[in-house]
Amino acid sequence: MEFAVVCPPELMAAAASATAASQVSAHWYTVDFRLGEQDLKLPPGEYIYSQIAGPEHSFRFRLSVYPRGHGDFEAVSVSAYIEILPPPALAKIDWACKARFEISMLYEYLDELWNFRREGGVFIFTNKVSDQGWCNFLSLDRITREPGWLKAGGLRLQGHVELPFTDPPCRGQPLDFTQEAAFVTLRLSEGPPLLFDKRILSERSEYFREMLASKWREGQTNEVDLSMSPHIQRSSLDAVLSYLMSGRFFSGGDATFAFAVRKLADQFCLKDLVDKVEAELVTMLSKQRVLAFLGQVFGSGGRLEGACLEMVKANDCAVLRRQRDKLGQEPANQCGV
Repeated sequence: MEFAVVCPPELMAAAASATAASQVSAHWYTVDFRLGEQDLKLPPGEYIYSQIAGPEHSFRFRLSVYPRGHGDFEAVSVSAYIEILPPPALAKIDWACKARFEISMLYEYLDELWNFRREGGVFIFTNKVSDQGWCNFLSLDRITREPGWLKAGGLRLQGHVELPFTDPPCRGQPLDFTQEAAFVTLRLSEGPPLLFDKRILSERSEYFREMLASKWREGQTNEVDLSMSPHIQRSSLDAVLSYLMSGRFFSGGDATFAFAVRKLADQFCLKDLVDKVEAELVTMLSKQRVLAFLGQVFGSGGRLEGACLEMVKANDCAVLRRQRDKLGQEPANQCGV
């Protein structure tokens, strides 16, 4: 039978009030979790955690998977659950988080990847009921009979959770508001210049802090000339400046825009923004896009490169065999595939 919990009315009310302020917007996050052959030999009741995913400074989640069932009575099936983890500030008090979730297991057939998916709908997770899922997610008998589940040398599961955004704490040291306000003029190759608070730019970016030091021309004139860099578009620069103010970034599923922001964040040495953009790009990754994505991050050592390489290597590099005709194309032309 499926594992389910009915939330008492008082907890439902608490969750509604707790999420009303914080869940202004939400975004889907994914963990990709692979069980090796040794993991499948664990005794019933033994479980393994996936990595943790979710927005910084807010609710996050992980998968807990029982390869041979939750207990003796469920030892004929793989059990899989989503566990919600609260931000540190709420770890020792009562909390509630309203989240939509689903869990899927991937199956390879004729070099294609298929999804066996179970949707859990919307659930109120609390400090008393922090996980939800299925004790009989997929039968071990079916996994044994259909070798496509084990084609990659193990089982591959994914957890998908729509989590709320919350305002992050102030990044870095608080601004010194005793300093006289000054604006930096950023000139682009096209359009009018942008004006931005010098205090924020210097405090939140080591790259600009050094550039705007008084010993350099930019520091003396409070002007940064980017007009000789036509690849810097207003939309991507706006996204970087907004991130410096708020700590937030959202691509809206636009891979081309996300890569433009990533390139700019890398140029400005904003590693935390690079990581945030790559976390979104990983959710957009597919076999059709993997070579284009890999071409833009190869050698970076980041999470997106790792996810691309894992997909390319799967099934004896079947992606490379099927997409030989794309190997010589420009990556930017393939991002929207």
